[in-house]
Amino acid sequence: MSTIKNVGQFCHVRGRLLRSGAITVAVAAIGAIGFAKAQSGKEQAPQMKPGTNTSFGPVKQIDAGLLNVGYVEAGPADGPAVILLHGWPYDIQSYVDVTPLLASAGYRVVVPYLRGYGTTRFLSSETFRNGQPSAVAVDIIDLMDALKIEKAVVAGFDWGARTADIIAALWPERCKAIVSVSGYLIGTPESNKKPLPPKSELEWWYQFYFATERGRAGYAEYRHDFAKLIWQTASPKWGFDDATFNRSAVSLDNPDHVAIAIHNYRWRLGLAKGEPRYDDLEKRLAEGPVITVPAITLEGDANGAPHGSPASYRQKFSARYQHRTIAGGIGHNLPQEAPKAFAQAVIDVEGYARDAMMPLADRRTESAGHYTDGRVSGVPRALIAADQIHPVAAQFRHDMNGSMERMDRQMAAAPMNGNADHDFASMMIAHHKGAIDMAKAELIYGTDPVMRRLAQEILVDQQSEIDAMQLWLERTNAGNPQKEK
Repeated sequence: MSTIKNVGQFCHVRGRLLRSGAITVAVAAIGAIGFAKAQSGKEQAPQMKPGTNTSFGPVKQIDAGLLNVGYVEAGPADGPAVILLHGWPYDIQSYVDVTPLLASAGYRVVVPYLRGYGTTRFLSSETFRNGQPSAVAVDIIDLMDALKIEKAVVAGFDWGARTADIIAALWPERCKAIVSVSGYLIGTPESNKKPLPPKSELEWWYQFYFATERGRAGYAEYRHDFAKLIWQTASPKWGFDDATFNRSAVSLDNPDHVAIAIHNYRWRLGLAKGEPRYDDLEKRLAEGPVITVPAITLEGDANGAPHGSPASYRQKFSARYQHRTIAGGIGHNLPQEAPKAFAQAVIDVEGYARDAMMPLADRRTESAGHYTDGRVSGVPRALIAADQIHPVAAQFRHDMNGSMERMDRQMAAAPMNGNADHDFASMMIAHHKGAIDMAKAELIYGTDPVMRRLAQEILVDQQSEIDAMQLWLERTNAGNPQKEK
């Protein structure tokens, strides 16, 4: 093959290649292989019922802040990070079905045991066993630091939802978006002094029980029975079996569990003090901060645990937001009872965050919806239906998002010297590489012949322009720029 010696030759070579069809045929073949793989039966989302999965991979341990945290991880290490947070009295098993759905969609999923649960332990026996919500939130920030996660979607229910809210409110630079079951759950001992109507107070019976030493002793002795009762009342239509419960109940045998749970509920009523190290955070939370990152709030239509109406907290979310009520007898442990709806919310809210970085005209919009039998009304058909995670569409989105992120990083890191011609070429090489990656994704997942033909041409055009700019940069950097005649 002859060597191309000047930039002008590229236009000729590109036209010759396109006319011959050699590269087009080769690219089409590559795309066909990827497309066939993506469309094969093996790539389709399983018709998975809640409870299909019963275990994760191995539990990992890492020192983070005050804790040695136990956690499970799934999905590609370079995928968009998602942190899933459980509540009380539950554990990471709440996400046993959500995790593989998100991992298969290309997300890096991290599911930690909160302080006082599972294999998570305090590093020092001298550390106060504090259940303050702000302390739990700091734990997650410390975990992100330990895992070198700069920013993540944070999603949870119960204690986990409250923690997600706090992280979004106090550290929006670390929180890409949130999914919060039951909405805005940030509260303070002062705000909790206001009495509720008797029926509402009855729903909090265990909080008053825990305020007594009898309650502490009772929970310590009967914690499994206690937890099962909470599961039954909070999810009255969820027919979980003993095996499902037992897989989570073992996490409550953590030696610090009772102390953490009791302190949490006593602190909420102002019956136990917090630690001074969290005072500044508590002052900020006492102001009822608005959450400024994209958010989706969820509620089960059969949630038996105390919860507010969506209208009561709508104004606490100032960025792109949607509330979804999940129908079908779904209770408090929403991710375990309706894993696909929960996973879909994570995928969608991550899309909201990415859309927020795009020009306004290019953003997707949709109205608030209400899910019935797993589907939502009021949302354009272009959005993925909640009852069906499409791995092909999700993987396409992941590939495209990854292409844009790499392009942005490479353009930002492109060598610049202040010369407009040099800097243009340097940045456009990174830009064109991103375009090539996106064209490859279209050839793997796309089906429209016009779009696939355009993608094939983009591969050839952009690569030839990259080669031309690289040649120009090489000659320029060598002190002998090749001028066009």
